[in-house]
Amino acid sequence: MGSNNELEINLLGTLGFNNLLEPIPGQVSHIILPSTMLNWLSRDIPGKFKLCMGADPDRLRRFWADLFSSSVGQEFRNAHPFLSSGQSPEQLQRCIPITIHEDAAPYSKRRSVTTVSWHSVLGEGSDWETRIMAMTWVSDTDNPLDVTHCWHRLLQDFEQLENGFGDGWSATLLWGIGDLEQTVKWGAPDFRVAGDTVLCPWCNANRTTVPFTDLRPDALFRDPPWLPEDNFQANCRGNHPLRQSRYWNAPLV
Repeated sequence: MGSNNELEINLLGTLGFNNLLEPIPGQVSHIILPSTMLNWLSRDIPGKFKLCMGADPDRLRRFWADLFSSSVGQEFRNAHPFLSSGQSPEQLQRCIPITIHEDAAPYSKRRSVTTVSWHSVLGEGSDWETRIMAMTWVSDTDNPLDVTHCWHRLLQDFEQLENGFGDGWSATLLWGIGDLEQTVKWGAPDFRVAGDTVLCPWCNANRTTVPFTDLRPDALFRDPPWLPEDNFQANCRGNHPLRQSRYWNAPLV
């Protein structure tokens, strides 16, 4: 939440949600940590936890086995900072795969609101039930907020979840999802820049020789599914906390 949020904090307190908020220093003043929500759901609402998080050992074991069964899945596994230690699907049958999603929308002529949420890849239910808000803020075009601190805290929490929570469960961050404008904030090349530049850190798509507008199955930018790691990192820009994290590499983000 942004810093000018006394009314919002009071409202959450009235609704009984203050115990879910963690204060953090900086322009975004509070965050709802994934660990807080996962511990609460698994402890107090186990039925919703199983449904919305896909917390079923058989389903989780099958998910990990399917993911690791292909060459692309193996490459993904080897690149992941947690999965690369070589756990079997049986060892991961209580590990929940997580995805984060950042999105922004206009709030006024010169302001926008940004939300960062997360969900389980195996979650079942509506977006209202399965996509869980972690943090949100309103930014001014001329004076954007510094959100480094809240991103650091969120990523730190995901790392800690790999060590376990609740009754023998764990979770790990697999993917980040966002539209092109959000991925530019994370570190991707700016697709809005004119000229024959690389438009994407994950592939060689451009405006001419490898056209990003080619939607055919055999389009040039589709092979390989992602660039070698050195090429990927060379295409990235900026110092966003996600880009600086252990999760930032070609197959993962």
